[in-house]
Order: sequence, then structure tokens, then C-alpha cells
Amino acid sequence: MKPKFHLNQFLRFLIQILCFFLLPGLFAGAFYGIEVFIQGLLAGELATVWIALFPTVVLILVSTLIGRYFCGYMCAFGTLQDGMSFLGHNVFHLKSKMPEKVDAILKYLKYFVLAFLVISFFFTPDILGNFSPWSAFGAIFTIPTDFASAFSTMLPGTILLGVILLGALFFDRFFCRYLCPLGAIFSVVSRLRFGKIKKERSGCGACHICTNSCPMGIELYKVDVVKSGECINCMNCVNVCPRSNPVYPPFSKKTKLWAASVVAISFVGLYYVGNLGVNQLYADSFATSLGVTTTTYYKDGTYTGSGNGYRGTITLSVTISGGKITDITTVSESDNSQYDRAFSTVVSEIISTQSTDVSTVSGCTYSSNGIKSAVADALAKAVVTSTVSSSSSATSSAATTSSASSSSSSSSSSVKTSSSSSSSTVVTSGYVDGTYQGSGSGYRGTITLSVTISGGKITSISKVSVSGNDRLSQCYSTMVNRIISAQSSAVSTVSGCTYSSNGIKTAVAAALAQAAA
Repeated sequence: MKPKFHLNQFLRFLIQILCFFLLPGLFAGAFYGIEVFIQGLLAGELATVWIALFPTVVLILVSTLIGRYFCGYMCAFGTLQDGMSFLGHNVFHLKSKMPEKVDAILKYLKYFVLAFLVISFFFTPDILGNFSPWSAFGAIFTIPTDFASAFSTMLPGTILLGVILLGALFFDRFFCRYLCPLGAIFSVVSRLRFGKIKKERSGCGACHICTNSCPMGIELYKVDVVKSGECINCMNCVNVCPRSNPVYPPFSKKTKLWAASVVAISFVGLYYVGNLGVNQLYADSFATSLGVTTTTYYKDGTYTGSGNGYRGTITLSVTISGGKITDITTVSESDNSQYDRAFSTVVSEIISTQSTDVSTVSGCTYSSNGIKSAVADALAKAVVTSTVSSSSSATSSAATTSSASSSSSSSSSSVKTSSSSSSSTVVTSGYVDGTYQGSGSGYRGTITLSVTISGGKITSISKVSVSGNDRLSQCYSTMVNRIISAQSSAVSTVSGCTYSSNGIKTAVAAALAQAAA
């Protein structure tokens, strides 16, 4: 018999596909918001990290009011499982039904997963690290793909993702039912939702077709009203009933085929517009003036600098000769086998461009960023002076006196004079006043930041440009607050946002290298 066309299922499928390709990181962003909040709470930085909670708060609020539309329509991880279940059921004929008692017990697992992660966030930043299946999902299924990282640095997470997808071949929404920490929250709050599906048992036969079609394994044949927090509003039960017994209030039977999808579409629009507003808050919070050019001079000598790599600290030695970077060697490192591949490529590019603003090596992002940070740290010690020109066309001249040997990393003395009717250059024992730009590699692209120095101190940091599919919004305010507070780029990364955090640190370090007195 030809399958019956259901408008709401078509709209749901369309929404799922759009969200899968356009908003694949919603799940990770929402859950990592909890982690960022906890880390901010411990660091006393709630004034800045509250914005990171926006996705989480919105999803919890909406789920409380109208149910788990996010899970049923918007979550890319759920969509991927639906696709795997379709293959398992229709292509490989692997569909299995979990015994009801076992299913009920296993559903409690997700609450233990949630509790474990939340408690761990208080003690161990980035507890999942390379074991995160969501990071592996992002590397494999977002565009551009990054298979090299997925099967190298993220291999444990990729293996875990494979296990989850294997489970989805046999059982509908395997991860959502038993393991999802965000689903654990939604399953509790959605019990309060308005508009529960009603299904009078007096109008039922003995088919159990509604129960068998439920991807969340809800025992629908036992209830008159679906109060379970496991319901994801997929409307499968409404569509498959030959008696049209299930109804989704407050809509009538005439509108039940599309009403749920309209709600979901509105949810997507609200979330997207709200997220744009939050991104603008990030931009406005640290806005500053641009239009400054800098020229940096390095003092001959050998300098050491450190940065955070994949599994520890990388310390490098940078040699300056004739005012240029001529050699970079490893002093110590505790990274993995990918370090050697990253080192040769990144060092070659840094020496070639005379800048740390170089691309990372695919599959070696952590190590690449660590190398760049270490070199930037060393160069900050090698800067003799910077000539800063504002957009008002100030003219400056400098006379610099320095004395150094090939192994010295002591600071030089400099005398700078400036004549301008509208601006001046200030030299302090720390940084030269002005605005400087630096770049670093983030999760999927380059992050360029502008750092403002006033009174010899870092006073503000703003975004100039972000290319690629970066996760900057998850950690930007926290990282900026830490850097300004510490007056250094040598701060800890934001848990769950390591790539972008290191990109921010590298960009700031590159800017500070130009500002060092």
C-alpha cells in the first residue's frame, strides 16, 4: 500500500534538514552554555558569561511552555539518529524493540550522565575533551569537514560517536532516550508544557500502532493524555492511527497535520533572531576604534616563549638576527605524535612571513596554536619599540639605543618623540599606548582581534573579523575578561571551546607583541 502523505511530516523533515546544515551546533552551544556558566561562576566572571547561557535558557523556557520541539525538529544530533534509524529499519532490516522494563530503566542513565558532567565541570575543565562525540560530529558533518582532526586528535570522540550511531541503527533515538544530558533537562521541564497529545483509550483498538511508531518508546497504549517528558512532538502517533484517535490540542483535527510544524518554524525563527541579538551584544560589549598602523622592531637575541599545546605546555626558543626571525627550536614539549608534523610546517611559515599570523596544520590544530602562542610569547620579549600612527596622520620619529648579545633577552632602552596636534605616542614600562591588531586560528577559521592599550595596560579587546565556522560566541567574553584581568594572554581556555579560546589567545599575543615597549 502506498504510504499516505502527511503535511506535518514533510514540514518536519524540511525543518530538520535545514537545521542540520544551517544550525548544526545548536545542541553543543546550548549544553556548553552550562559549562561556561559554571566556569564563570567559579572565576567570578558572571557579568560576562551570562550571555553564553542564552541558548540554554531559551531552549529550557520554550521546552517548558510547549514541549521538546527542539529535540524533534531542530537538533542535528537527533536528525542524524533519525537518518541512521531509517537505514537500519528500511535498508538493513535491523529494527529492534527494547523490552519495556529495560527501556524504562535505561532512560534513567541520561540523568546520571547529566549529574556526572555538571559536577565534573566544577572540578575538571573540559572533562570530555577529545572524548566529546559532539566535537567529532562537528568535525565530520559540518562544512567544511575536518576528517583529519576527527580521526586523529578527536579519535576517542569519533569512536564514541560511531557507537551511538550503531545503536541508532537498531533503536530509534538511541542517544536521546538513554544518554543525552540536555534531553535529561528537557524531559523534566517539558512535563509542565501546554498542549499535550490526547488519546482516549476508549477509542483505541488492540493494534498498539501508536506505541510502535513512537521513536522515544513511550507506552502510549497505557495513557489517555501523553504527559511523559520523553515526548518530542514528532506527531508520529497522530499520523499513523487508522482511527484518528490521537489529537494535539489546542488545535482541531482539521489543523493537526500542520499545527505542530508551524509552532516549530516559529521556534526556529525566534531562536535565530534572538541569537543574532546575542552576537551583537558580544560585538557591542567590547567595541573600540580602529584605523591604527604599527611597525615593529625586534632586538637581536634568543628568546623563549610558551604556549598550550594538545596535551601540555610547548616551550620554544626564537632567534632574532638582523631584526628578523631566523630560527625557532623546541626547548620542551609534552604533546602527542602530531607535534612534529605541526612544528615543521608552522615554523617554516612563521619564518617565511615573519609573523605568527599563519594557518594551522590540518589535524594538528591544538599543537599548531600552541606553537604560534609560544612564538608570539617569545616575540613579545624581543620587541624594541613600536611606532604607532593614528588615523589623524601623526608624524613620529624615534631614536633607539640598545645593547644585546646573541643569547640576551633583556629589555632595551628607547627614547621616542612625537609631534601631532591631535594624538601622541606614549611609552611606558609595559606596552605602548595605541590600538593593535593580531590574528589566530580558531575552530574553523581565522580570528582577528583589535587590542587597545591605554596607560600601558590592556583596556579593551574587540573583534575585527572572524572567518569560517567558528565557535567564538561560546567563549569570547570569558576569554577577553580573563586576559584583561590578567593583563596577559597566558590564561586558561574556556572548557568545551578550546580551539576558539586558543585562537583568541594567539590573536591577542600577536597584537601585544607589537605593543611591547
